[in-house]
Amino acid sequence: LRSPDAFTQLSADIATVAGAVGKTPVTMATNLRESGWSVTNWGKFSQGPALAAVGLALEGRYRRVLVPSSVSYASLSSWGTHPLTDPLLSTSRTEIRDDGALKRRTEKVAAIIASDLAMNHLHVCWMDQSSFNCGSCEKCLRTLSLLEMLGGRYRAATFPPGSWSLDALAKLRLRKSLDRDSMQRVARNARKYGRQDIARAARRAVMRYDLRRGASRIAAAFGWR
Repeated sequence: LRSPDAFTQLSADIATVAGAVGKTPVTMATNLRESGWSVTNWGKFSQGPALAAVGLALEGRYRRVLVPSSVSYASLSSWGTHPLTDPLLSTSRTEIRDDGALKRRTEKVAAIIASDLAMNHLHVCWMDQSSFNCGSCEKCLRTLSLLEMLGGRYRAATFPPGSWSLDALAKLRLRKSLDRDSMQRVARNARKYGRQDIARAARRAVMRYDLRRGASRIAAAFGWR
């Protein structure tokens, strides 16, 4: 809501994609993140109910609402939107269904690479609240790393040119344990696809995070600032 120009641009992009696949876009704005929900753990708890709330606001219009899956059935973990809990948010009028949990993240990225429409409108960044991908945050570099190991980074037209490199990945400053877990998955996937160079860079980012955390714990134990 604080970035009306970005909202307008993203709405236009969504309308373009919807038109290309024969769908009618319905764009909604909400101040949910500026309400009391702002103090909740968005990743672990809030995002699933928030997405369902948007759909249920239109339950007089839709009998079924699909929530894109975050985790797959192959690697179920505690998360705010989940294939086992999202359906529990359904009402007697509208069914909430998790969609895509049969596929792992790498399989989804491979499908995106195969689609010109998806690659021309791919937007993953939330750091600067704009309609562009910054190319330098954890989520951007994680996505670019997956595109690289699957052979599709050269088609990543929605990211700044030259934003990905092994050095940028290795020097990425991870902010929290969730970022660390995501980077460890990048390393595992890289080894699976024979990209030991990406795996080493991702592990370096994890190691730097662990060193900072360890130093912070030692400083706290001794009362240092």
